[in-house]
Amino acid sequence: MEEGVNAKNVCMSTAPESTHVVFDGKQVHISPNLNKVFSFLVEIEKESDAIFGVQERLEEARLYYKDLLELTGKLSKVVHDNKLDDWSHEFKKDPRTFTDVLKYHIPVRTQMIHLFTQLEVMYFLYIAYTKEIDGEAELRKIAMSDRQLRKDFVQQFLLSEDNDYYKLHKKRLSKLDASKLIRLRNTLVHFFSLSSDSIGVTADQNSDDARKFEAYAAEQKLSTFVVLSPSDLHELIKSAYFILLKLWTNDTLHDNSTFVRKISFVNNVVSEHGAVVVYYNEEVAK
Repeated sequence: MEEGVNAKNVCMSTAPESTHVVFDGKQVHISPNLNKVFSFLVEIEKESDAIFGVQERLEEARLYYKDLLELTGKLSKVVHDNKLDDWSHEFKKDPRTFTDVLKYHIPVRTQMIHLFTQLEVMYFLYIAYTKEIDGEAELRKIAMSDRQLRKDFVQQFLLSEDNDYYKLHKKRLSKLDASKLIRLRNTLVHFFSLSSDSIGVTADQNSDDARKFEAYAAEQKLSTFVVLSPSDLHELIKSAYFILLKLWTNDTLHDNSTFVRKISFVNNVVSEHGAVVVYYNEEVAK
């Protein structure tokens, strides 16, 4: 799984007089005056990683508890065999049922909606940069009315060979197009449902359910049917951010004055509307 824009790969330059973004394929080097933009993006990606890490963490906890339960059983036998009758403990609940508590129902639709919201952030920043606007009303007007721009954005950043994840899974994902993905986004966000296009959504692309979906589609001769998972969309979006970083890098290196002007609109949008994560420090509060 590819890492997205995160605290590990974003490095701040010590040259404050030079506004720049340079992505070298592994790390993103930014000027201090763009720290707010990248801090905002990093925090969003941290939330995505947290959402997708819940199931894995609960499964780890379940395995740890299973080991402890087995150890408790062995210790109970030692207590019984040695007639340590003065030692006893009564559980409030049957400990054998605790592993069931840790079973996680994956909220697939909620995960997809979260990811489409993350993609929307990227789209608005792309509009701010390319159209050189930062007013809320103007941004919303273009985002809502310019359907061709949205389709071109999705096609270029998510569904092209410039996207590493798409390129790796092109045989399957080439059944998608920008219009299908946009309609899926709209029906999920506005009606918590799927579009009428030939798209199935499953919790795990590598699961038996995904294979059953695909087998059924083949039987029904649904040649355009594709199974999409939240993980697929997450990886597509992470790769899309690297395409945007390459665009900014190219402009930084080849036409820096234009880049400085255009990135200022992105900076303004984030400064004006981006949420700031605040951590309460009890020592400071005193």
